[in-house]
Amino acid sequence: MVPTGIIGRIMLLMNDNRGQVMLALQHNPDNPLSKLHDHPLTTHIDTISKNRDEITALWQDYLKLDHTPEERRLAEQYLETRTKYVSEGLTPAQGALQAGDYTKANEILLSHVNPLYTKSAEHAQGLFKQTTDDAKAEYEISVRHYESIRVWSIAGTAAGILLAAFFGWLLIRSIVTPLNRAISHFDHIAEGKLTNDIDISGRDEIGR
Repeated sequence: MVPTGIIGRIMLLMNDNRGQVMLALQHNPDNPLSKLHDHPLTTHIDTISKNRDEITALWQDYLKLDHTPEERRLAEQYLETRTKYVSEGLTPAQGALQAGDYTKANEILLSHVNPLYTKSAEHAQGLFKQTTDDAKAEYEISVRHYESIRVWSIAGTAAGILLAAFFGWLLIRSIVTPLNRAISHFDHIAEGKLTNDIDISGRDEIGR
C-alpha cells in the first residue's frame, strides 16, 4: 500500500499543478471575471512550487522502496516524462505568469503543460497499476504460504497427538502388563502353588 499511496499522491499533485496554472490565468486583467479573484497571483505560483517540491520528495521516498524490474522500468519512464512536464511546461508557465504575460502562459499551457501532463499521468497510472498488480500477486502468494503452513501445522498437531497417544499406550502397557503378571503370580502363591516359575527378566521397577 505504501508505493501505491505515494504514486496516488503524486498524481493528485500533478493534476493540482495543472489546475493552478489554469486558475492563475484567470488573473488576466483582460478577463472581466478577474476581479472575482481576491487573492494575489503568487498564491497559485507558490502552490505550484510547493507541489513540485513535495512530488520530488515523494519520488525520493518511492525510489527507496523495493521494486520489481518492470516497476523500475515504468518508474524511469515516468520520471522522464515528469521531468519534461516540469522543465518544458510548469517552469516556463510560472515564468510567464510572473512576468504578467498571460498570452504566453496560456500558450505554454495548451502546447506543453496539458499534453505532457496527459503523458505523465498515463505513465504514472501504468506504474500505479503495475505496483498494484505486483502487490496483489505477492499477497496471494503470502495467502497460499499461510494456508500451507496452517495445513502443515494442523497435520503436525494431529500427528503429535497420535504419537503422544501411542507412546502413552506403550507406557501404560509396559506398566500394567507386568503388574497383572505379578498379581497372577501372587494369586498362585496365595493358593499354595509355590512351584510356578516367575519371570524376572525385566529390568524395570516391577522386575526388580
